[in-house]
Amino acid sequence: MFDRIKKYATNVDHICKCCTQSVEESILNVFIHGEMATRVWKYFGDSMGINMQNKSIQGMILSSWHCNSKNSMMRVVCQSIPIFICWEIWNTWSSIKYNQKRYSVGKICYEVSQHLIRFMNNKGYKMDTNYNWSSICKAMESYKAKLSSKPITWNKPPENTIKVKTDGSSAIQESKAEIGGIARDYKGDIIMAFVKSISFCSNNNAETKGASFVSTG
Repeated sequence: MFDRIKKYATNVDHICKCCTQSVEESILNVFIHGEMATRVWKYFGDSMGINMQNKSIQGMILSSWHCNSKNSMMRVVCQSIPIFICWEIWNTWSSIKYNQKRYSVGKICYEVSQHLIRFMNNKGYKMDTNYNWSSICKAMESYKAKLSSKPITWNKPPENTIKVKTDGSSAIQESKAEIGGIARDYKGDIIMAFVKSISFCSNNNAETKGASFVSTG
């Protein structure tokens, strides 16, 4: 994008407005290496123990995605926060570039935290809207997943009848799919069971094929 602007908009200033020094504008400079971006990434990365120095955009995101997460909350935060950081950096850059507004790293970090809090609440992790990044980090450190159990029962069919349970699943990465099932009589005794590989398809199709396999023999 920046290369196209430079090529056709010859009268546009291509000096990065996110830096105090005279630096040529580029995607890497705006999102990663510029003064504004460096301070924002460092603010969040230091707290999570992630090295955000001298990386590409992809490397920065992967470093966050693959960080050593202690629990499920921390894993969701690490996977989502790069998106909110990039979004707020882009919003701020646009305001500086086209509206001549001054930026505040503190405001950027606040907006990223607010995006994250709303997202985490939607995912079922309760966070107060007054939380700042420090509060979020404390919540991640102390989070413990609530364990719950639900009894699963099998109801016997009427006398002299058979009940059949089938299922199907697919593994996208391996391009494989399988179906399986089990049949019991009214006493609960197993009459037959099967597992079969089928041609690759979606989970829903695999489940349908599992039921169809029993009905058609």
